This record gives sequence, structure tokens and C-alpha cells, in this order.
Amino acid sequence: MKLITKLLLIIGLISVAAGSVYLYIQQLNSQLNSATELTPVDLSKAENYQYFESSQNLKPNLTEQFSKTVAKTIISKASPKKVNGKWNLDFPDVNKLVNDYIEQNLQKFDPKEFIPEVKKSQIKILNNNQEKDLVNYFKQFNYIIQKNSQGPKILVTNNPEQNIQILDRLISIFENTINDFYKLPVPNDERLIELHQTEIQLLTAQVKVWKKIKNYQQDPLQAILAGKFQETISQGFKNLSEQLNQFIQDYQINLE
Repeated sequence: MKLITKLLLIIGLISVAAGSVYLYIQQLNSQLNSATELTPVDLSKAENYQYFESSQNLKPNLTEQFSKTVAKTIISKASPKKVNGKWNLDFPDVNKLVNDYIEQNLQKFDPKEFIPEVKKSQIKILNNNQEKDLVNYFKQFNYIIQKNSQGPKILVTNNPEQNIQILDRLISIFENTINDFYKLPVPNDERLIELHQTEIQLLTAQVKVWKKIKNYQQDPLQAILAGKFQETISQGFKNLSEQLNQFIQDYQINLE
């Protein structure tokens, strides 16, 4: 597959990513919106968490690395070939070099590059784990989801520039959501704490993937690798939604 074709697929990934994540939000709302009154989260005294990617942790530009690799490979593998009585240099297939380079990086791909560690010390854990604490947690959970998903409906188009603007909006929404979840107090239940950590991990991983895809013009190969991870994130959101729903059922939490 030619590189330009893969770049076009990256634009399509924006639509897939947006659709899968908003399906997750709808699933959460359908599970939690039975609450008669949404409880705003008191964030006034909470330390503001800001999502960022440290410049020390930024990966090198894969496309620049690839360009250097191609140049070296062409020089080292170019061989003289006689065609119609004339000598010419026979160069290796660039498309094959692209595919081989992508596959090599996929084999070395480490999901930990996208999924951050969320320590228990980074989130707010309540001392109590009573029914009222669980009810209040899920009401606040729902409030965060609904608050950050408000606004005009997101419609993905065939225009790459418009889709990049959509990514900017989605990234902003998710970064605000990440901040809110770091501030949301969690009842002292190990199972729920792990689910809360997973929520933040998936949201952060999604932001990282979107940022890589958004940067496709500067580093198309990195964007392709990030796009390959989108399916894993989408499945993660689906699994988390089911686990949250199961938790509510197991603990017989009444949100009415």
C-alpha cells in the first residue's frame, strides 16, 4: 500500500475514533442517567491537574528517521543494471521500504507509550465506602461525562482540515474530562479505584493517539502507528463501560 493511501486512512481514523468514543459516552449516560438530580463536582478547592506530554518523553520523528534510513538503504543497495545496452542504477522499491519500516516499528510498539501509569496517590480516595458515597460518586461521574460532552454535535467530514479542527475540540473535551476525574473523590473500594484509574488511563491514551494523528503532516509514520492503537482503545472503553455497569449491578446501587 502506498504511503499516500495510508495517510488517507489516517483521516478516516478520526471518524472511527470519534464515533467509538461518543458511543462509549452514550453507553455511560444510558447506565447512569436514571439519577433524578445530577450533583455538580466541587472542584473549587481541588488542585488543577493539567494533562501534558513532557518534552523529555517525546518520541523522535519517525518520518525523519525513515527518510534517513531510505537514503542509506538506496545508497547501499543501489546496483548497476544494463538495460537496452545502457547502464543504469537499479534502486530498491521505496513502497516496500515504507511497509517494512512500518511493520518493524509495529513489532517494537509498546502500548505503555500511550497508556500512562495512574497511581493511587494521584487520585482522591475517600475514607468511607458507604452506599451514599457510591451513589454520589456515580452521580458525579455522570455529571462530568454530560458536562464535557455538551455542545454542538460533532460531525466528521471528508475535509482533512475540518477534521483536524474536530480533533482539537475532542482533545480539549477529553483533557477537561481527565482533569475532572483526577479531582473526583472515589469511595474506598479497591475494585472501583481500579476502574477509576482505568478511566483516566484510557482517556489519556486517547488524547495521545489523537495528538499523533493530528500531527500526521509532520510525522505521518508516527500517525499510522498511533492509528493502529485506536482499536485497542475503543475496545478498552467498551470493556470499561461493561465493568462499570456490572459494578452498579453487583452493589445494587440505586441512582434514582
